[in-house]
Amino acid sequence: MKEKRRLSLLRSAGNPAEAQIVRAVLEDSGIYALIPDKNVPLPGVDLTPYDPGGAAGCDVYVPEEDLDRAREAIREARDAGKLLGNGD
Repeated sequence: MKEKRRLSLLRSAGNPAEAQIVRAVLEDSGIYALIPDKNVPLPGVDLTPYDPGGAAGCDVYVPEEDLDRAREAIREARDAGKLLGNGD
């Protein structure tokens, strides 16, 4: 039986597109990232409800044990110009 991994909130992005960029940066660094409202079984289908004042689909979670490594990957991406803002 697989061991369950605890997830921790890394970042609340400003919009779903930014959250996807953050996830791509993390996955390029070998870090699993989850955006709960966006991980659906149909690739390319956005089922995130329209939420003009909220942040639906914008929270990015990583395994608790990878949190420090994920923060460093985000800092490096920001310093390289791949991400805007501080987001830490």
